[in-house]
Amino acid sequence: MECRELEITLISAQNLENVRNFFKKRVRLYAKISLGGNLRTQNTTPVDKEGQTHPVWNFTAVYTVGKNAVKSHEIKLLIQFFCVRMSQETNIGELNLSLAEKYVGRGPS
Repeated sequence: MECRELEITLISAQNLENVRNFFKKRVRLYAKISLGGNLRTQNTTPVDKEGQTHPVWNFTAVYTVGKNAVKSHEIKLLIQFFCVRMSQETNIGELNLSLAEKYVGRGPS
């Protein structure tokens, strides 16, 4: 099976929800990147402790995916954003992207 290497760099996010308003504490945010929510493909950014609702990670994750899987809309990139509080995490949003929309019609087939 022919494969492609997919390199995703999550640089930053902007205007994420501030779920810490009540306690007036600093927001500590991180993101989880996976292919279709599969835990085996999950990568986690470091926690940003300075950016508040505008975190900066500059984090790269690399995946190898089958060319046919990408073209047939089987694979989606899931990016979930979390706020850290003591020992728990709160999901504050997510982004689900079809890889086929980015790959079809581009580069060598």
